[in-house]
Amino acid sequence: MSLVVTSQGEVVLLSSLLGQNPLPAVNYRLYSNNWVPTQQDDLSNYTELTLAGYAPITVNATDWTIVTDSLGGAQASAPEIAWLVSAAGPTYGYYVTDPADSVVLWAEYIPGGPYNFLSDGSTFSLVPSFSAD
Repeated sequence: MSLVVTSQGEVVLLSSLLGQNPLPAVNYRLYSNNWVPTQQDDLSNYTELTLAGYAPITVNATDWTIVTDSLGGAQASAPEIAWLVSAAGPTYGYYVTDPADSVVLWAEYIPGGPYNFLSDGSTFSLVPSFSAD
């Protein structure tokens, strides 16, 4: 499954791109319901993980690095982020919200998911990235 930008997210991202309402940060969140993201999603489609030790992770605008490839495509990436929890349970993917946590910007289902956290503590990590070709 690939990353899905929501309709609400498109509005927020375009507004930021055009300098009307720049995003200073985004919040990465894991979800525990078996849901495949769609463009029509909003916050009600996601059940945020509630396992002990879990917390959303903020990625600031200054954390991103943008590079272009030899074909002229661009990719933005940030340093790896990781969640360490101390309880057992599944996560099916992640969703990204605006700083006010009012809009789902984009989401991604974990291919081959769910990822199962173990009761003795497990880490789930990803490298935030976004590309435009």
